[in-house]
Amino acid sequence: MLKCHIAKHKPHRCDDCGKLIPIGARYWCDDDGDNRTHTNCLDYEDQPELPNGFNKNRSAHKNLMQSLHLCSAPTNNEGTP
Repeated sequence: MLKCHIAKHKPHRCDDCGKLIPIGARYWCDDDGDNRTHTNCLDYEDQPELPNGFNKNRSAHKNLMQSLHLCSAPTNNEGTP
C-alpha cells in the first residue's frame, strides 16, 4: 500500500523518473520504504537526475550531494568553508 510522505530531513531519488525529490516535497512510498516516487513527476522535470542506489547509500554519493548543494560543505576549525 502506498502512503504519502514529505521529505523532511534528506532528499530522495524518484524510482519512476530518477530525478531528485527535494526536501519539503511530497512523495509516495510503499510500506517497505523501498519505492519512492514523486506525487507528480511532471512537476519535477527541472530537478537533476540521480544515480541508482542513491536512496540506499548517500555516503557513496557525497561528492554528488555537495555539488548539488544537498548537504553542507566541510568546514575547517574556524568554521569557514
